[in-house]
Amino acid sequence: MAAGVEVVVNPVVTRKNLHLMDSFQDYALNELHAASISYGIIVPIGMGEKNWENLELPVKDYPKVFENATDKRVLPECSQPLSCKAGFNQLFVGVQGEVYPCHLFSDPKFSFGNLQHEGNTLETLYKSDKPGRKMFKEFPNQELTECQSCSQKRICGGGCRARAFVMSGDLIGKDSVACSRFLGVPLNL
Repeated sequence: MAAGVEVVVNPVVTRKNLHLMDSFQDYALNELHAASISYGIIVPIGMGEKNWENLELPVKDYPKVFENATDKRVLPECSQPLSCKAGFNQLFVGVQGEVYPCHLFSDPKFSFGNLQHEGNTLETLYKSDKPGRKMFKEFPNQELTECQSCSQKRICGGGCRARAFVMSGDLIGKDSVACSRFLGVPLNL
């Protein structure tokens, strides 16, 4: 926080590390001095997909994950009520300097550009009109049709767009993990 940057830790919870949540939370808050912790549940992409049978977190364990979150909030009524802040107040920089809206959107079609290219800074890439950036700058949240009449809309905010994309193939599709979490509906993959 000395440089004015607030650190938020985003651990991914799996069947294999659920039992470590309490000690991890203590470490993140007291040793790393994180401002908050925003837990995520494993999704079937990358190594998660390869090891899904061993890592998948049973839906019955979701409440424990989210009870421990330190970033509890109710979303205000506004023009951008998405809880997913990918590309808005969250960015991910890959090891080669490629900038993405978040770690789950690290596919070239979602790239904002590369920091190693001359003239590129986080600011210029964030303000750019490159296709990857434009997609998030002008995100059509009103098109999340399944969410519009949901009783949990102000708490959920439409969930995670990356999870929706990975699990449904549609950026504006339903985030099944969020629906499971907030509505108690079974997770269907």
